[in-house]
Amino acid sequence: MDRKLATIFASDVVGFSKMMGTDEVNTLKILKQRRDVIDTIIDDHDGIIFGSAGDSVIAEFASPIKAAEAALETQLKMNIMNEGKSDDKRMIFRVGINIGDVMITEDNLFGDAVNIAARLEAAAKPSGICISQTVFDMINRKITVSFEDAGQLELKNIEFPINAFHVIPSKGTPRWTQKTDSLTTEIKEPEPGSVAVLLFKNLSNDEEQDYFCEGFSEDLLSILAKFNNLVVVASQASFSYKDSSISIKDIGKELGVKYLIKGSVRKLG
Repeated sequence: MDRKLATIFASDVVGFSKMMGTDEVNTLKILKQRRDVIDTIIDDHDGIIFGSAGDSVIAEFASPIKAAEAALETQLKMNIMNEGKSDDKRMIFRVGINIGDVMITEDNLFGDAVNIAARLEAAAKPSGICISQTVFDMINRKITVSFEDAGQLELKNIEFPINAFHVIPSKGTPRWTQKTDSLTTEIKEPEPGSVAVLLFKNLSNDEEQDYFCEGFSEDLLSILAKFNNLVVVASQASFSYKDSSISIKDIGKELGVKYLIKGSVRKLG
């Protein structure tokens, strides 16, 4: 049987059984909308879905950084889709990420690496991401997030405890955790060519334009990232200031950038 090293991304819906018991039709409709978004995010980050039963999604990534970025974008977009919705129209996800040796059987993957990812997902906070020590070691200081040490977790059907971390999207200068429960902050002066794009505001009454604003803002970030002389803050950090009462000047300080781009979109006709 063939084997390989893979990063495993596992997600599911918090309280899905209860939602189904209350309103099956509405729950499945919302799940389909959310899955369309999640599946696209996974594909955009070069992931491959190999498990999908009920509300769960299990995907394989070649890189732990790609998996973490997909998880961050997933939670950001799920939060945006939940904004302003009543409880019966909200859907909250958890994500677990692990890396390890897996066995390949036709179109499926098996092994402890897959099982641990699924158990880490169950240990994640609502709307959160929980990763193993191995994933932490490979993404620490490489993406703009903070980490909270979750300690050693006793996971169901896993013989040994797993060191785990909760991933926290940063609202400013990244904070890197040590192997303790405390977080330390590394303060940086804004770099001359540093820039962040705030999520463009929808000025129309059409909620569908929220997705256009998000897509436009993401496209602008992608264009800026092509310039080697620019340091561009990741969307998961800058977009978290949507509807924030913090001044532009203070947002710039928190993000550690010299320039901020903000704007609005209004649908005509």
